Formats: sequence, C-alpha cells, structure tokens
Amino acid sequence: KGGIKGNWKGTLKDAIIEYANTHSGQPPPRYTTYGLRDEPKELDTFLKNELAKLNIRYVSAYDALCREDGCLTRLGDTPRELTAIDWGHLTITGSEFLINQIRNDILEQLKKH
Repeated sequence: KGGIKGNWKGTLKDAIIEYANTHSGQPPPRYTTYGLRDEPKELDTFLKNELAKLNIRYVSAYDALCREDGCLTRLGDTPRELTAIDWGHLTITGSEFLINQIRNDILEQLKKH
C-alpha cells in the first residue's frame, strides 16, 4: 500500500521564505521540521501499526522523505530542486526522489505476489 508524506503548513516555498526571513536570509537545512504539521507523522505511525495487524505491508512515503531532524525540503540549492509544490504535492524532483527511495521495496512486494 502507498503511504503519506510530511505535509507543510501552507507551502514549502512559504516555509522556506519565512525561515529565511527569520534566520538572516539563510535557507533552512535540507531536512527540517520548520513549517511541518504534526498530523502526517501521527497518521503514518497509525497506518503502519494498524496495517501490520492485518499483515499488510505498508510502504511509507513519510519515511522516505523524512528523518528525525525533519522532512526533505530540497535536493539542491535552486528553486527547481524543491521537493514539494504545496502542502501535500511533490514536485517532479521530489517525486523522482521518492520513487527512487521506495522502488525496491515495492518491487520486492510485487515479486512475492
């Protein structure tokens, strides 16, 4: 089954601009909790736990895009390398990163069936 990912409050672009405005023009780290909502992580954990009880393998987009220190904001330093367009939609760059992270897990599950 597919997963969810970290949702930004507003847009990722807005979070980056707000961060820069409050941090002397510096962009946020590549992974950050700045501007993230808590609900996606909570829902992802709930889905993992509940689906495991049903013996359903859950592939988490949240785990692919986020770590303890936050979710991935960008893959490089240009605006084209942002990972999300808005609160919940990935850019092409973000989508390519995500599929590269979860591809093998999905293919392994397909081979089993």
